[in-house]
Amino acid sequence: MKRNGKMPKEELEYYQSLFTGNTLYSDAKKNLGEKLSELRENAGFQQADVAAIVGISRPTLSYYESGERSVDTEVLLKLATLYNVSIDYLFGLCKTSDPRVNYEETDEMNGLGYSQEVYNLLWESPSFNQLLNDMAKHPLFETLEKLTYNSRYTEYDEIDSGYRSFLVSKVLYEMISDIFDNWYYDNPGNIQMLSKAEKAKISKEIQDYLEQKQSLDDIEEPDLLLKTEYEVHRKLEQLYIKLKKYL
Repeated sequence: MKRNGKMPKEELEYYQSLFTGNTLYSDAKKNLGEKLSELRENAGFQQADVAAIVGISRPTLSYYESGERSVDTEVLLKLATLYNVSIDYLFGLCKTSDPRVNYEETDEMNGLGYSQEVYNLLWESPSFNQLLNDMAKHPLFETLEKLTYNSRYTEYDEIDSGYRSFLVSKVLYEMISDIFDNWYYDNPGNIQMLSKAEKAKISKEIQDYLEQKQSLDDIEEPDLLLKTEYEVHRKLEQLYIKLKKYL
């Protein structure tokens, strides 16, 4: 609801109390400077090199790292990108330096039930994501569901665990075999059998990938850069799988 008039004194004092005596805010410049210095040293960079990269003088960077000056917003974004950390981490608002979504503090990820290990795997490996997608689309996936986590009231509900394990292994083998045949089927010269429309489609996909890859140089916002890099990498993996069948 839109506020009308001046904030009541009690409410004003309440909000002020949130920041009074909190070193997270009073020591913000000092703590940020220490983080920047630590990250630079861990990366093996000299002050002069980092200053040249982000477009400032070495003395200015020295002031930033010593906490004597507030860091310019544009420079801060560049430094976060250079060191591959989040802005929240630089200001001590989260414990992890990973610029990706903080799993422990994200309700959406917690709601999915993934462990941190699974989340990292989903993020870091486009091939793993591709495998999961292909498995979910496979005709035998419904059978796999009935044999594992969704067997209640199905024809597999009362079979013993030994026979169930055998059937699961058989289904998984067939699914993975079909998927790998699709991924790695090697037939040199097969591209000549494609129609002009199919060749044009593949050519456009390659062009789209190259344009998106080139656009990375123009992205300055750290989270957006990381997300786009992931998308570009995944697109390359998909193109590789597709082209391997024809070249």
